[in-house]
Amino acid sequence: MKRISLLSFFLAGLLSFNLILSGHVPAAHAEDPGTVYYVSQSGGDDANDGLTEDTPWQTLAKVSGMTFEPGDRILLKAGERWTNETLVLHGSGTATNPITLSAYGIGSKPVISPQIVDSSAITLHNEAGWKVTGLELEKAMMGINLEYDNVYNMEFIWLEDLFIHDMDDTYNSNPNKYNHFSVGIAWMGNQAASTFHLKNITMKSIVFDRINSPLWQGAISRHTNSAGFGINARFGDITIQDLTSTNSKQWGYNFNFMVNATVTDISTSNVGIVSADSDGVNPYGIGGIVVAYSRDMVFDGVNIHNVSKGAQGYDGVGFDFEGGLEASNIMLRNAVIDGTDGAGLMIFNNGGVGGTAGAYADTVTITNFGRSPGNSSGGIKFFPDSGTGTIKNSTIDRGSSNSPFIEGPTTGFTLENMTYIPDVNRADFIRMEDVLAGNWRDRFGKEGYRIEQGEDKLPDYVEFAVSGQTDSVVWETDSADYRALTDAKGEHRRAAAVYADRGAELVYDLNLKDGLVHQIALYMVDWNRSGLKQKVWVEGAGGEVLIAEKEISDFGEGKYYVFNAAGPVKVKTTVVEGERAVISGVFFGASKATAPMTVNKTSAAPKLDGNVGSEEWSSADIIEMSYEKQVANGDGSLIGGGAHTDLTGELRLIWDRFGLYLAGEVKDSEYFNPYGTGDPLNNNDVIQVTLDPLNKKTSGTADAYIFDFVPTSGADHSGAGTWFEHWKWGSSDYRAGVKVAGKLTGDGYALEAFIPWDALKKNGESFQVVPGMKMGIGLMIGDFKANGQLKGILTNFGQGENAIGDASAYRTVIFAEKQEADAVVSRGKIITASSNNAPSSSPLMAIDGNEATSWVAANGDLPQWLEVDLGRAYSLSGIDQLFLTNDPWKYTVQGSLNGEDWTTIVDQTANTEQGPSFTHAVEGTYRYVKLTMIEGWGNWATAKEFKVYTNEAILTSSAYEIDDERMTVSGVPTGEAVDTFKSKLAVVNATFALYKADGSTLVTSGKLENGMKLVLTSTEGLGAVVYTVKTNAEYSIDSSFKVGSVTNPAVLAGGQLLTGNAQFTNLSNASRTITMVVGLYDHTGTDGALVSFSYNTRTLAPGETGSLSAGFKLPEAIAGYKAKIFVIGGSDLMAPSAVLSEAAVLTSE
Repeated sequence: MKRISLLSFFLAGLLSFNLILSGHVPAAHAEDPGTVYYVSQSGGDDANDGLTEDTPWQTLAKVSGMTFEPGDRILLKAGERWTNETLVLHGSGTATNPITLSAYGIGSKPVISPQIVDSSAITLHNEAGWKVTGLELEKAMMGINLEYDNVYNMEFIWLEDLFIHDMDDTYNSNPNKYNHFSVGIAWMGNQAASTFHLKNITMKSIVFDRINSPLWQGAISRHTNSAGFGINARFGDITIQDLTSTNSKQWGYNFNFMVNATVTDISTSNVGIVSADSDGVNPYGIGGIVVAYSRDMVFDGVNIHNVSKGAQGYDGVGFDFEGGLEASNIMLRNAVIDGTDGAGLMIFNNGGVGGTAGAYADTVTITNFGRSPGNSSGGIKFFPDSGTGTIKNSTIDRGSSNSPFIEGPTTGFTLENMTYIPDVNRADFIRMEDVLAGNWRDRFGKEGYRIEQGEDKLPDYVEFAVSGQTDSVVWETDSADYRALTDAKGEHRRAAAVYADRGAELVYDLNLKDGLVHQIALYMVDWNRSGLKQKVWVEGAGGEVLIAEKEISDFGEGKYYVFNAAGPVKVKTTVVEGERAVISGVFFGASKATAPMTVNKTSAAPKLDGNVGSEEWSSADIIEMSYEKQVANGDGSLIGGGAHTDLTGELRLIWDRFGLYLAGEVKDSEYFNPYGTGDPLNNNDVIQVTLDPLNKKTSGTADAYIFDFVPTSGADHSGAGTWFEHWKWGSSDYRAGVKVAGKLTGDGYALEAFIPWDALKKNGESFQVVPGMKMGIGLMIGDFKANGQLKGILTNFGQGENAIGDASAYRTVIFAEKQEADAVVSRGKIITASSNNAPSSSPLMAIDGNEATSWVAANGDLPQWLEVDLGRAYSLSGIDQLFLTNDPWKYTVQGSLNGEDWTTIVDQTANTEQGPSFTHAVEGTYRYVKLTMIEGWGNWATAKEFKVYTNEAILTSSAYEIDDERMTVSGVPTGEAVDTFKSKLAVVNATFALYKADGSTLVTSGKLENGMKLVLTSTEGLGAVVYTVKTNAEYSIDSSFKVGSVTNPAVLAGGQLLTGNAQFTNLSNASRTITMVVGLYDHTGTDGALVSFSYNTRTLAPGETGSLSAGFKLPEAIAGYKAKIFVIGGSDLMAPSAVLSEAAVLTSE
C-alpha cells in the first residue's frame, strides 16, 4: 500500500485555509443542499421524522413511500440489515445536485436482502439524478434495477462502492428467459425505442459475486419475450471503472445498447461455473465480456479468467465482439484473457444481424484457450461477415495445446505485429542419425510421411510442395538393400529419390499450418556410394535463414537430417561434390524431446529394506511411469506385447559419492516371476535400469550397462536377499557390490537398490560423479500376465522403438546437489498455531531452522494449522515442510496479503505420498502463509520445519536494524564511513549500491547521510528494492498538549485555549532550524478539514536544547474534532526540509 506522509494532510488543509484567508474562496455550491434522512432497522421507527441519527425511520417501505428532492440524502445505518423488503426510490435529482442513497455510522455496509422471488433490492423506475454508494445488496433477482418505460433523455446516475452478490436462480422464477435474468445492475428500457433513455452514467468500485450476470442492458421483460434481442433504446455518455466480478453463471459482464462509453480496470473470473461440479446454463452462450448493439466504446485494462462453456456446450469465450445493429468502433486494449473453454476473442455477426464495423484490439494477451471447445477453440475466432477491424500488438500463447491461434475467415480484418507462442515460423536443428538406414518406422513418421516414388501419407497440418529444378530417380523398385526405405508395413523397400542437378536447388516447401512445432526427418542416401556431398539449410517464410547450412557427407549408408519446425519453412538442398543433391523421403512426427532428469544428492544413504517412503528418499523427485505418460504423451514407449498396459509405477533416484540408489513402487494387477533365487532372470516382472555412464549416446549396444531388479526371495518375497541380474550387453554378470531389497504389496511390489559407481567401470570407464555431471539413463518396468505372457515393457525413453540396448536413445540424467531454494523468509518471524502441546513444542520450533525441535498440536484433532506472518508481502518461490511423522499427509498451504482473504498455493488434499518431507514451488505475493494439516494416519499434527522461500532481493545485517515493512536501514551511526557501512551488509539474490537521497547520485565513498538510498538489484529478474538509510537521530523531540490549565489532557474541551508544546535537543554537529505546527481538524472527510493552525520556529545550535509553544482558542462545538502537532525541518511550511516526528494527535472524544 502506498504510504502518505502525515504532513501531507496538514499541507493540503493549509493550502485550503490560506485560500480562505487570502480571499480566494472556492465558489459556493449553488444548489439546495437538501434534507438528510436517517434509517435504522434496529433503532428506528417509521413514526419518527427521520431527520437525525436519534430519530431515524426504520423500514425501506417508509423510504419507498417518499418522494425526494434534489440534494436530499437517505442514509442507512452501517452494520444493519433489511430483509424481506425492497427499496423503490422516487424523485429525481440533477447531475449537479443529485439525491444520494448511502450509509452513516461506523461498521460494515448496510445490507438490503429481499429474499423475494423476482424482486429487485433497489428499483429506480423512470427516475434519474441519483447517487448510490456504500451499500451491500444480496439475494434477489436484481441488485439495482434502473427501469425506463417510455421516458427519454434522463440525466445522471452514479453508482459507487457497492458489494452485490447472490443474485441467482434462487430468486428468479424463470432465470433463462430473455431479459428476465438474475442481474447485479440492470439498465432496462422499452423495446423499439429510438433515442436515449439515460445519459451521464457512472459506475465505480463495485464488486459482484455469485450473480448470473453482473451487468445487463435490455428491454423491460414485459416488453419482450424469451427470444430475440429486439432494438432497445440507448444509454449514453458512460464511465465505468474498477469493477470486479466472480462466479457468474451466464456472463461476466454485458455491455449492450451503449454509446460513448469508457470502461477501465475491470475483471471477471470463474464465468459459467456455479460450483466445482455444476456448470452454468446459458441458452444464449456464456462469455466473459459481451459487447452488442453498442458503438464508440473503449475498454482499457481488462482481465478475464476461467470462462466455461457451461452445460449448453458452446461459446465459453473470453471477450465477444458480438456485433448487432449499429455496432461500431469498439476498442479493447491492455487486456489479459486467460483460461477459456472456447476462443479467447470472438468476433461474431450476432447470428446474422451484423458484425462490428471497427472492432479493434490492441495489446491483448490470450492464454490457455480452447480447453473444451464447443463452437470455437482458437485464440481468436472469426465468424463469417463479422465486421471489420484491426488486431495488433497482441500475444496468443497456446502453451502445449493444439488449439489454433486464428480460427475462421479473417476477411475485413488486419492483424499487425502479432506474437504467437510457440513461434509459428521457426526451425531448430536436432541431430543427424546414421544407424537406421531405411528402417524409419519405429523412430520417425508417427504423424505422416512421404516416400519418393512410393507411399505418400502426409498429415492434415502439412501443405507440401517440391520446387526448384528437380527430377526423380528410381534405383530399385522392390529392393532387398537395407538402405532402401521400407513401406509403412515393413514388407517392401523402394530405392528412389527426388534430385536437383549441380547448380540447382532442391526445395521442399512445407507449411505446418496448425502453428505447432513438429519434428521432421529427411532421409538421404548416396545410393551408389560415389562420395556425394550436399548441403542443407532451412529458411523462413520471408527468406530468413532459420537453420544454417550443414554439409552432409559419407551418407552411402543413409542418413537422417532431423529438425523441428513450425509454420511455413523451405528446406533447401544443393550439391557440393558429385552430380546430384538427393532426398529419398520426409517424415513427420511429434517434436517433444525426452527431457533431461535431475537426480539429487542425498546426505544419508537409504537403508535397503523395501521401505520406499523412508526419510532418506525425501530429496528424490518422483518419476511417474504409466501408459498415459510414457506412450500417450510421448515420454517413452511400450515395447512388445499388446497395445496397452495398466501397470503404473513411481521410481526415485538419488546419489552419493558411493553410487546410485533406486527406489520403486509398482502397481501391477498380475504379478509374474516363476524363478527362484539364483535362477536366470529376464523377461518377467522387473524394474530394469539401463545406464550409459559417460553419456556417449553411442548408437548400438556398446555403452549399455543393464540391471534387472525383482523382489523374489524369502517366504514373503522380501528381505535383503532379494536378488537381481546385472549384465552388460553381450557380456556376463558384473555384480560388483550391487544390492537390492524388496517386498510384494497388496497391489504390486516395492524395492530399493544400490548400484556402486564401480559397477559402471567394467569397460575401462573413468569418471567421478560430481554435481553437474551427465549420464545416460533409461528406466523400464516389465509387465506380464499371470501365465507368463508379455503385456509389454514400459520405458521412459525411446519413443516407440525397442532401444533397450541402444544408448543413443537413453535420457540424460544430470546429477545435482540440492541447495536451499532462494532465501528463507519465515525463520524467526511471528508464528501462531491452532493449538500447541506446550511448553515443549512451541510453534516457533517449526521455523527455528533446527530439525531437532518441532511443533506438536495439543491433541490428535484435525485439521490443525500453522500461520506465519512474514512481516511484509514477499514474492514467494517455494515451500518446504518437514513433518515429524512419515504420514501421507493431506494438507494445504495458503497465502494472504491481509490475513483474512486466503488463496490456496499448494493443494495436497488428495496426497498419497508418504512424508516426512515435502517440497513445492509456488508463485504469488503474500505476507501471511498458512499450513493446514487435514488428514494423516492418525498421528498428531506436527512440523519439524516449515520454510517459506522468496526469490526477492533480501538484505540482512548483524549491525543495523533492517525493517522490511518500512523499507529502512536504521541504527546507522551518524557519519559512518560508506565502506564500513557496506561491509556490515549482506544480500541474497541481489547486488546493491548506495545513492544520495535523490536516488540517482551514486555514492562510493565518504560518510553516510540520513536519507540515503540503498538499492538492491535482483539477480532473479525481479524489480529493484530500495531501502532508506536512517542514521541515528539528529534530534530528540518530546511533544505534548495543554488544554486550558490541564497538561496532557485526555480530550479536547470546547472554548478552551489549546497549546502545543515541544522540547528539542539538536544532536547533530550543525545548527538546525525547526518549526512546530499545531493544527485543528473538523469531522468531515477522511482525515478532517483544517479549521485553525498556529506555528513557531526556532534555530538550535549543536547540542542545544530548547522549547517551542504555539496554540489558539478552541471553538465551542468541537464534536468529532482532533488536534495534531507536527514537527518539521526548516521554516517554510509549504516546503519543509524533513518531517522530524510522527504527528501527536488529541481528539474530542
